[in-house]
This record gives sequence, C-alpha cells and structure tokens, in this order.
Amino acid sequence: MNKRLYVLIPLLLLTAAIRAQFVDIEWIQTDTIAPHYTETFDLGENFRLYDYHFEMEYQESSPATKEEIKRYNVDVDNLKEGFHAETNIGINRKKGILTVDVYPFALQNGKIIKLTSFKPVIRKSTKPTQYKLSYHTASSPASKNGSRYAAHSLLASGHWVKIRVDDAGVYELTSSRLSGLGFRNPSKVRLTAIICRRCPKQI
Repeated sequence: MNKRLYVLIPLLLLTAAIRAQFVDIEWIQTDTIAPHYTETFDLGENFRLYDYHFEMEYQESSPATKEEIKRYNVDVDNLKEGFHAETNIGINRKKGILTVDVYPFALQNGKIIKLTSFKPVIRKSTKPTQYKLSYHTASSPASKNGSRYAAHSLLASGHWVKIRVDDAGVYELTSSRLSGLGFRNPSKVRLTAIICRRCPKQI
C-alpha cells in the first residue's frame, strides 16, 4: 500500500504598476551626445519583497537620419531590435531605488530609429515564497567523514532531503517518489519542518 503525504501551501501573488507621466525626448541639433532617458524611482523600505520590471508604453519614434547617426556616433553594429532599458536596484537610506537608463536608438525592420516619446511603467509583483520541506529517517546511519553538520546537530544523523516549493498548491509525495529520493523505507519518513521565507513566523 502506497502511503501519500499531501502538503497544502497557500500563496498570494500581487501585481501592481507604477505609472509616470509621458516622457518626451528632446533632440537638439547642436548636441553631439545622445539624450539618454535616465530616471530614479523610489521603491520604499519593503522593496526586497517584490520583483520589478520596467516597461515603455505608447512608444513613439522617428527614422534617424544619416547625419544624426554620424553626429551621435551610434554603434550601429550593436543596436538591438526595439528600445531596451538598463535597470539597477540600489539602496539609499534603507530604501530601495530603481535606476533606469534607456538608449534612444534602436532597430526597426532593419532600419535605425530614434525614440521621441513614451510612458514609463514599473510593474511590481510579489516574489514567490519558497518553502523548504525536510524529511528524516532516524534509522539511517550518520555520515562519519565529511559531514556538513556539527555532531550535536539534529541534522548530523539520518538521511535528509530538502525540497523547494516555489508555488501554491497541493503536493503529493508517493512511496515511489520517496524511494527515488534515497529512502529505503518510505513508511518511516516523516515531515520535520516547513520553513517559510518572508513569513511572520515559522510554520
């Protein structure tokens, strides 16, 4: 008879967007340096709980002239299809900041275009919560040499397996699955801990 272990893990994912006003790229004919779009956004103190993705909505562009390509010394060989942003997350006074830089030249259908206007949007979503499930059989022999655990630790004896779960749901661990993880007697396997990162307390 196969023994099955079910673990129910709730997970709430939130998605939000930070929208700024439209940005107009000012092109001055006397300039010799391309007008990069550079902006810094305040992410707050709890920024580590979220993933951030910068997008450019309602893009407007126009063909770049040969004179502009030469004057701005555009690296034609390294241009990519569509406009791309370089982003970096830093810390200022314990708060997260997102720095965005957009190069205003790109390729479109094999032709060089320049960015003239767009609307910056930062999409924010909660990071997937990772759960660690540990299984232990006390009858398994302890490792005598090369053990990564101290002798007085509970982890110093037995056979342990860590399983990461990155999404919500009900997970089934059958006897065949446990045997594949190295347990000779799945009936003696027991769940010892569920550790939830970013949870208020350990479950």
